[in-house]
Amino acid sequence: MSRTDLRRSTSVAARTQEQEMGEQEMGEQESGKPGERGEGVISTAIAVLIVALLGVALWAGFSTIVDDASTRTSEQIQQIGGGAP
Repeated sequence: MSRTDLRRSTSVAARTQEQEMGEQEMGEQESGKPGERGEGVISTAIAVLIVALLGVALWAGFSTIVDDASTRTSEQIQQIGGGAP
């Protein structure tokens, strides 16, 4: 048997094994416990809500920092006399 034939047979065997494993996993998922159905959707929704809340908190902090920096900059400009009358 040549190296090419050996590689082909190994590749075919590996693909066949992967397909069989995939079919077994699908069968297990379909016959899973009814109480666990949709568990991934709920977990994902909770994760999305947490990330959204973190985003709001970060935006509020960023907005506060920018407003404070803007106010301080305007005050410094007024002190050195560069502001409009």
